[in-house]
Amino acid sequence: MVPSGREIKLNWQKRIHATQLDDEIDFLSKNGGIYIWIFNGTPPRITYVGETECYIDRFVQHFSNILTGRFNTYAMTPEDDFVNYLNEYCHDKSFDEIDKNKFYIPGKPSPDFRFKNTYFEENLLKMHRNYLENLDFAFAKGNFKDKNERREMEGILIKGLIELYSKEANVEVLESKIPRSRQIPIGRISKNPSQSYEIEHQHDPLKIQLPEDIINIRGYDFESKRIRWANEKG
Repeated sequence: MVPSGREIKLNWQKRIHATQLDDEIDFLSKNGGIYIWIFNGTPPRITYVGETECYIDRFVQHFSNILTGRFNTYAMTPEDDFVNYLNEYCHDKSFDEIDKNKFYIPGKPSPDFRFKNTYFEENLLKMHRNYLENLDFAFAKGNFKDKNERREMEGILIKGLIELYSKEANVEVLESKIPRSRQIPIGRISKNPSQSYEIEHQHDPLKIQLPEDIINIRGYDFESKRIRWANEKG
């Protein structure tokens, strides 16, 4: 028997490469919903989950934050697996222990802070740009009653990915020792689920290819506080 819960249909409308966003300005300006960042590594992985009323407004913020050093970025290549990369260069490390040439994470200015080294260093700027240039973005419209349901769905997807990636890395929770960055690799949970959910992912796999990491998340059981996965028996 399928567990009961609020039924949400996530209609994945588009997958757009970072350098092709200009071709979809009309769509980005007129729509909002759930979105994911897909790093085109081996295999493709979800590096961020978000929600918004208007895609273009949020993405202008995101790109500005990345290029000005306010978001995490990674010196990954298409040959890298995001999970292995986080496990090697981020997991269980303090700010001082992290290799800044592999994993950029914003921090509070220290006594040795310099504007030149933070905002004008060519290798760092290249890391930010290269990270963006290896991203695709997928966008989903949902039958949400209100923004609270949309935010709860964002939280469920983040919880699921953290659970999955931690399991694959064979650690309890894949995170650094830096309090403010613990969830940043996937996103911040702004609202925890207040009810059970069933999730149906709708997309044409011939037109929009999505990582199984995301489409295998099929719901949330509020009583047990557990993610429901596609391979689970009802």
